[in-house]
Amino acid sequence: MEVPVTEQDLVEFIVFVGECMANQRASIEKGDWQQLNHVVPKLQEALLVISRFPGGLEGLRERLENLPDDQRQRINHLMEAASVDRRVAAELIKINLHRFSALKALHENTVSDETYGNEHRAIKPGSRLSARA
Repeated sequence: MEVPVTEQDLVEFIVFVGECMANQRASIEKGDWQQLNHVVPKLQEALLVISRFPGGLEGLRERLENLPDDQRQRINHLMEAASVDRRVAAELIKINLHRFSALKALHENTVSDETYGNEHRAIKPGSRLSARA
């Protein structure tokens, strides 16, 4: 993907970033890791384009501010939606990390039980792993 040159290119780029963020959120919500594997390289590509933009992120912001009002409003709406998708995706990632940590602890207990027997259990049946799990 090339650095946006025209106003139309810039709008298409922002639409692309917004779609990628929405796809990332949807992939994580569904637990569709295959789809997420396709989305992450696109997000990395978008970050690379932003880093190549003259002036970097600040140059992109300045360019967006200089767009006509109708396009700027559309882009602001798209960027707000992408920001919400990013925050939701980040929270979902945190939740999944906690879940995986709890599953790992349960698995480690199962392995310990199989090796040492039930009387050596670190966590008794029915007890909580943590307040977050």
